[in-house]
Amino acid sequence: MKRLILAAGYLGLMGVYFYGWKEDVTVSEPWGWLALAGLAALQLAAGFALGSWRALGLPFAAILVAAPFDYGEGIGQEAPIWLYYGYVLAVPAAVLVALGVGGRKLAVRQR
Repeated sequence: MKRLILAAGYLGLMGVYFYGWKEDVTVSEPWGWLALAGLAALQLAAGFALGSWRALGLPFAAILVAAPFDYGEGIGQEAPIWLYYGYVLAVPAAVLVALGVGGRKLAVRQR
């Protein structure tokens, strides 16, 4: 039950990130860099908190969360947000989740 709540929280926070993307918070603004750093931290934290290799599917499930947001408001948004996220960020996000899971496994092993 705890893992289900954590996974739902992860997908909810990804929805908040996609909302910010929709509203065109760009990386050139300070909030954009903060959002990108927060996104990376979220991936690591999710992997560490869940501690299961099944968590690697969460970044790909987030593509479904991004689908309703359609296109971003900024210049150069020729494709839907889910397509950009799926092609550019989903695999690196899964790598960060894997690092979090691996860190959890190492922490548990060394106890």
